Amino acid sequence: MNIWTERLEANDLPLLAQWLTREDAALTPNNLPKEAGQLPVWLERQTQDQDQQVYLCLVYDTPVGAAGLHLQGETAELTLLLGERNYNPLRTATYLTLQLLDRAFAEPGIQSAKIEVYDKHAWYLTPLEQMGFSPAGTGESTTVLTVQKEAYFDRKYLF
Repeated sequence: MNIWTERLEANDLPLLAQWLTREDAALTPNNLPKEAGQLPVWLERQTQDQDQQVYLCLVYDTPVGAAGLHLQGETAELTLLLGERNYNPLRTATYLTLQLLDRAFAEPGIQSAKIEVYDKHAWYLTPLEQMGFSPAGTGESTTVLTVQKEAYFDRKYLF
């Protein structure tokens, strides 16, 4: 598979900066710094919490975004910040989510996962539901979905 995540370390920040500063990147997420020089402070802030894991997302060795897992009791909160015009966003987001769920459910005690999807990315709701996610509420311009560990492993074979 040519879509993967790797734990984001300080020496990976130039790759993340490369993605953030590319003219053809589809978006720059609001919660990532706009300037490469701010990335070390951002990474330090993100990794201060032992239960927060940050990943670099790559497709064919090209950075396409960042992802995160925040472990909270028995729940893992997933975050995907993607933006790349040259690759299929549905396929990329699906495979990255599967990797994050595998990592989350490998953690001791994690029984469920949660993800919040912006309304402008509603196209992503169907694959999440196929993974076992179900709607758990709405936020301002978002839909919140959750999946139980058993439901995910019952459906994982579909991918």
